[in-house]
Amino acid sequence: MTSYVAKKCQSIDKFIDGAMVSDAKASSDMMSMMLLMDERATQREEKRLDKELEWRQHQQEREERVQRDRSERDARRDEMQLMLFTKLFGNKYYSGLISWSYCFAIGGIFLTNTFGSS
Repeated sequence: MTSYVAKKCQSIDKFIDGAMVSDAKASSDMMSMMLLMDERATQREEKRLDKELEWRQHQQEREERVQRDRSERDARRDEMQLMLFTKLFGNKYYSGLISWSYCFAIGGIFLTNTFGSS
């Protein structure tokens, strides 16, 4: 038979042991939470970088398409000018009046005149 004081000491010891286990569990839970938050932040950063890379690629494709369309439009304009001047002045007069040079560009051969229209 243990005395009242001994029982109280055992009760206090059990409480302290339980508190230490609980405290250790809380510490590990806190560490788990911090690791999870760090992992989520890393995932968000990777997602942001992927979206930024995708946006940059889309922007570059758009700029290339605009440049290609501009080149095609310029080539059609030059071709129309050539046909117009050929109709207006005739082949003999026009070919002697203005010299045309050929330049190679991506997607085909474009005519450019030497008197400075652009």
